[in-house]
Amino acid sequence: MKAVERLVVKLIADGVIEEEDREIYEYGFHHGIMLIINIACTIAIGIAMKMFWEVLLFLAAYVPLRTNAGGFHAKTQLRCFFYSNFIVAAILFSGRILAGHSLILGVLAMAASIVIVILAPVEDQNKPLDEKEVAVYGKRARRALFLDILLAGALELCSVQTGSATVIASVFGMAVFLIMGYIKNIRLKQKRNGAE
Repeated sequence: MKAVERLVVKLIADGVIEEEDREIYEYGFHHGIMLIINIACTIAIGIAMKMFWEVLLFLAAYVPLRTNAGGFHAKTQLRCFFYSNFIVAAILFSGRILAGHSLILGVLAMAASIVIVILAPVEDQNKPLDEKEVAVYGKRARRALFLDILLAGALELCSVQTGSATVIASVFGMAVFLIMGYIKNIRLKQKRNGAE
């Protein structure tokens, strides 16, 4: 982004940051802006679907789980943007359809929980994890999963069925991403081993 580069050049010229830290600041500003854009688009999708509160529940449930569990990552930022927006709409739509279907939601929650407990965290080829990181992120992912299931249960008890279903759909979507990331990692290892 040219705007980020100009901002960093200005900060260097003003003596706010050092030239040797340029790449770090460009990276940080770029990802900060992308995060704001993604959150704004996510909320806009929720508003467009008349599911504002549900999209906030989605963010509360999905973001901590995704941050710690890892999973599938798109090859480019543009693909990531479109995939992410599609996933948001699909999860909100699923939450709307599944609301009130407690048995189905229970099965989805159980299946997703098993996948997340077994697989998380799933590393990305661009960010391999060492043993300590695997332990830390795995523990955090399980904690986030527990809180999500607790939140879904509390919402169900309070008869906020669309909210509960949205949280469970978020957890299930995360499990699907973990499986996809796990399969992608296996294929990458097979390619590397075949190339040797």
